[in-house]
Amino acid sequence: MRIASATRRASAARCAARVDRVRADRSRRGRATTRDVERRATRIGGGGERWEFQARARRARENGRARGEGGKEIATRTSRAGALGAGESFDEEAARARRAATKAAANRGLELWWRAVKLPMYAVAWIPLLCAAALTYCQFGFVDWRHAGTLAAGATATVAWLNLSNDAFDSETNVDARKPESIVRLMDGNVRAVHAIAIGCLVGGAAALWSACEASGNPTSWRALVAAVALGYAYQGPPFRLSYKGLGEPLCFTAFGPLATVAFYIAMAGKAAGGAAVTVPAIVASVAILLGCTTAFILFTSHFHQEQGDRAAGKLSPVVRLGLPGALLVADNLIGAHYATIATLAAAGWLPYTAVFGLIITYPLARHIVDFAQDRADAGAIEDLFYTKYLAVRYHVVHGVLLALGVVAQRAFLSPDLFFAPL
Repeated sequence: MRIASATRRASAARCAARVDRVRADRSRRGRATTRDVERRATRIGGGGERWEFQARARRARENGRARGEGGKEIATRTSRAGALGAGESFDEEAARARRAATKAAANRGLELWWRAVKLPMYAVAWIPLLCAAALTYCQFGFVDWRHAGTLAAGATATVAWLNLSNDAFDSETNVDARKPESIVRLMDGNVRAVHAIAIGCLVGGAAALWSACEASGNPTSWRALVAAVALGYAYQGPPFRLSYKGLGEPLCFTAFGPLATVAFYIAMAGKAAGGAAVTVPAIVASVAILLGCTTAFILFTSHFHQEQGDRAAGKLSPVVRLGLPGALLVADNLIGAHYATIATLAAAGWLPYTAVFGLIITYPLARHIVDFAQDRADAGAIEDLFYTKYLAVRYHVVHGVLLALGVVAQRAFLSPDLFFAPL
């Protein structure tokens, strides 16, 4: 018994000496990590020393109150080391670390796929449809929602083609070398598969859009949508690649504003009118212009974090032409110009004041986009500018919803005859 007691005391003394040496190393170098404590204490091991580890852990916690969080973490790790010495193997700790790393990698993969799918970006198709439906309701007092649903399905599939083919074409020029969320990279570089999926989306979307336009009795809507799709291809596809020449924003404005919004209105109004010919009044053109501006602004802000990649690939995007400070200044001026346009359209009698009141509310959201981008740029956090386009999408959605509600309010509380010919 005396021999066993002497052995325990000697072992405890060795344990205390080794832990004290670790603390001394930390105070001398200032860089010792809690892993050092865990590794050395684990090496000591043995069931008889557990009480000594617990005593040392308590003293480390008391010291930690004076030294801050570093001492607390040492105490925690030391206590854990004692538990390991009492029977828990280091392999189990390593297995937990591997599981945590696997979970983190899976979460990272899901985040990249979410960013690659770009679900919020489909608002560029849904908001013009919503506003076209509001215009149709303001004029006729009802909307064929089944017909509108067919248009929505076709527009969604077409935007999916646009996003997929854009990644596929960009992979050929290596402009997405710094883009981990590229669909092509997530599919192990299988460009053919991405192109095949994109073409399938285009065929399905075109079929749905053609069916809805045919049912409206107004072929002009179909021709306008075909023109919008053609501009979408010219934006990214060879041999045009007009986005590489800095023409992406004008193409985006034209495709989603005057072409898509007006086409959706003609299709839905034609259906509501029983196939009769439909004219495009000034209020429809005004709404189309405003939606084209907010859609192009999304594309403009999406370049903020891509200056190096665009420059390396020879893509003359606005941020390459202007530099990031110049692009931020232009964004600031574009916001002012947008609200000046709203005021001008309202003063000309082409936009309901019920819509103007709602649009004024959106100004802080627009202001926040530029303020956020400027703050991140000043801090040197260029990668954080990736989120600027999502702020622009949020602004586009709120702006479009309030615009649609304002148009509906014109019929509900005032008179649609101010903007549409009496039926």
